[in-house]
Amino acid sequence: MRLFTQRLRVATPHQLLSGAIAGPSYSSVLLEQANSLFILDELHAYEPDTFGRLLAAMRLWEQLGSRFAVLSATLAGVMTRLIQESVEHPVTVHRAPHGTSPVRHRLVLDETPVTAAASIERLRSWLREGHSVLVVVNTVAGAQNLFEQLADDARAALPGDPYAALLLHSRFKNGDRDAIEKVLLKRHPERRPGENPRRGGLVVATQAVEVSLQLDFDRGAVESAPIEAVAQRAGRVNRRGLHPDGPVGFRVHRTEGHLPYEAGAVDAAWSALTTLTDQGATDLSEQDIDQLLDHAYATEWGKRWEEEARRHRDEFTTRFLTFTDPFHDRSEFARELSEKFDSVEVLHRDDTDEYRKLTRGKNGDSLLAARLLIPLRYRQLTMYQTEFDRNLQMRLIDGEYDSTLGLRPRAERETIL
Repeated sequence: MRLFTQRLRVATPHQLLSGAIAGPSYSSVLLEQANSLFILDELHAYEPDTFGRLLAAMRLWEQLGSRFAVLSATLAGVMTRLIQESVEHPVTVHRAPHGTSPVRHRLVLDETPVTAAASIERLRSWLREGHSVLVVVNTVAGAQNLFEQLADDARAALPGDPYAALLLHSRFKNGDRDAIEKVLLKRHPERRPGENPRRGGLVVATQAVEVSLQLDFDRGAVESAPIEAVAQRAGRVNRRGLHPDGPVGFRVHRTEGHLPYEAGAVDAAWSALTTLTDQGATDLSEQDIDQLLDHAYATEWGKRWEEEARRHRDEFTTRFLTFTDPFHDRSEFARELSEKFDSVEVLHRDDTDEYRKLTRGKNGDSLLAARLLIPLRYRQLTMYQTEFDRNLQMRLIDGEYDSTLGLRPRAERETIL
């Protein structure tokens, strides 16, 4: 066992929870979870179903002699309570002392969409003035469309800069997204004391920018989203509070729709934000974030969220974590578990030959081939004429793809009668 296990593993929740399948394919994943230390980062980012399953896993880890730590700048009190009630041992909560973080943002709520003419002109004005600008919208299609509207303005403001305008979302090939993120970290790193106040440049993104990227921008405009997402988006603007102008503009726009989020989550966030500004707040502090979280989860939506997380915890425990026989093979549930996470990696048809070359033969490497894959939600598969290739054991898709904009559905041909 000592030679079999790895000293350090970086994993997704799906990879960890797949240990519940056991059997010959997944028992090793389960074995590695005994007597281990788990560090769970950005736990707030998950829906109540995934959060509930992770609660069930925490209970199992405790039974296996393991320990865990949860790290997040936006962990709601209800999440802490659910963790505490899911395990037997005491849970210690460490919070940053009040006043640790400087006030970084001037909060403005805007009832008009970020795509409105006045909003677009404001963004263009920020770019002309030399500010680095982050715009975060909720859908990939919205990000692609907004990027096409603003990219030329960003490039005109910074002629000769190949990274003046960048787009980030989840519908890139893994390799392309990795390259974009590396450029982002180099082009928009955390500000240092005494640095020039205006960096220039545009980044349009979806929630893909909210986790694991230490970025820093001069100005921010975002669509309203669940309150944790809004707080994480704010965390990419004047990140360390070192901007020479002091608190900088952070604008939250009301959205015309709610997808991909639940409508109640977006409404609860907007209610929390408007309550804060109605109380006279013009800046956004760390203490304000706690107040916003408490307000959002005290709504009817928040109460439903708590009960749903608890239900998924108990259902996952009963269905997957009750082992009547050691390592009983439940491989028939593998597909069901994947579908519960609503995520699948697909291959563009144009990359079929390269994928086959990278995976076959004595030098085949599935990790290298994974750079060609694109993550999609199961419900999006029909948009891209998906077909399952039995030889490659991979879903193949159609669609328009380039490394700047990512994947888009093919435009329907116009019929002229």
